[in-house]
Amino acid sequence: MSMHRLLISCPDAHGLVAKVSQFIFEHNGNIKEAHHHLDDLNKRFFMRIEIESTSLSCSIEDFQSDFEIIAKTYNMVWCLNDTSKLKRILIMGSKSSHCVADLLHRGHENELEGEIIGVLSNHQRLS
Repeated sequence: MSMHRLLISCPDAHGLVAKVSQFIFEHNGNIKEAHHHLDDLNKRFFMRIEIESTSLSCSIEDFQSDFEIIAKTYNMVWCLNDTSKLKRILIMGSKSSHCVADLLHRGHENELEGEIIGVLSNHQRLS
């Protein structure tokens, strides 16, 4: 099963959840998971949707092109990511080693859903 993650950020407006859900429905997409919230301070809307992309009635490229129309209407910043592709992870640490060690261990145990590509610190040595 092929999955894609749609991430959206935009100014708050009425009907955003309905509009995005309807768009996915019209393209025969199956929403497996969805989360959204509003930052009341900045009046900014955030949404994260997991879509089963094998059910789409069009190519991913056409889906993105069609979604751009909605995105422009609502001034959205958005991206659609293939969830099967591992994220590249850069671990950034300070002088203390416990957090870096924990993340390296989690990476070794495949708990991070990504590939650790390096460790960066602003100190010569970890303590």
